[in-house]
Amino acid sequence: MVLASRVARLLGSPRAAGIAAALVLGALAVVEVDVVRSLSITFDEQSHIGAGFSYVTHGDVVLNPEHPPLVKLIAGATIAALGVKESAAGPLLALAREQPAEASGLSFAYGERLLFHDNPAFVVAGARPGADAIVTAARLPLVVFPVLLALVAYAWARARFGRAGGLLALALVVTYPDVLGHGALVTTDVPSAAFGLASGFALDQLVRDGRVRWLLLLGLALGAALAVKFSAVFLAASAMRRARPIPSAARGRARASAPSSSRAWSSAPSPR
Repeated sequence: MVLASRVARLLGSPRAAGIAAALVLGALAVVEVDVVRSLSITFDEQSHIGAGFSYVTHGDVVLNPEHPPLVKLIAGATIAALGVKESAAGPLLALAREQPAEASGLSFAYGERLLFHDNPAFVVAGARPGADAIVTAARLPLVVFPVLLALVAYAWARARFGRAGGLLALALVVTYPDVLGHGALVTTDVPSAAFGLASGFALDQLVRDGRVRWLLLLGLALGAALAVKFSAVFLAASAMRRARPIPSAARGRARASAPSSSRAWSSAPSPR
C-alpha cells in the first residue's frame, strides 16, 4: 500500500518523474562505463577501431568500406587525440589503397597491428597498457548512444502515453540485455537503433503537430542514421513515404485552426 502511494505520487509529479528518469539514465551511463572497462575486445571492434584511426590520421576512407564512418570516426578521433601512433600497421593501409577489393579483410590486420603491436606503452586509467587501454579509450565516447536510445524511448512514450508510459519504456530499455552488453562497443548496432528511434519519434511528432522543429530533428536523426549504417536508407525511404504534405484544401482548413508557426502534415496517402 505504501509502495503504491509512492508510485502514485511519482507519476503525479512531473518534476519527480523527470528526476527519476535522470537518475535511471545516470545509472545506465555508469553501467556502460563498467562494460567499457570489463569486456574484452569483440571481433568487429578490431576492424572498426583501426579503420576509424586511419580515417582521422590519413584523411581517406579506405579500410572497412562496408559501413559508413560515423562511429569509427568517433572512436578513431578519440584514440588519435590521446596519442595512439601508427607504425607497423602503415604498410597494410598502403596495400589496401593498391588493392581496394581486399580493403575489408586488410582492415582487421591493420587493426590488429595498431592495437597489439604499435602502441604497447599506451596508457588509460583503469586499463592495462597497450591494446586494452586503446579499446577502453575508443569505447568511452560511445557511452552516449545507449543513453540517447533510452532517453528517446522515454520521451516518445511519455509524449504518447504520459509519465507512466515514459518510465515504463525507460525501464524496458535500460534492462534489455542487448543494450547493456553492446551499448558501449565500437559497433554500429546501438547507435543505429538510437538514431532510428529518434527518427521515428521526430516523424511521429511531425505528423501530429507539424512544427518545423520536428522536421529539423527528423533530418538530423536520419542523416546520423545514414552515417552509421547503410541499411538506414530503408528508414529514410519509409519516413519519406509516411510524411506527406496533405492536399491543399485540407491544408487550408488545418492552417486556419493551427498556430501560424506550424505547418500541417498528414500520414494519409496523397491523392492519385
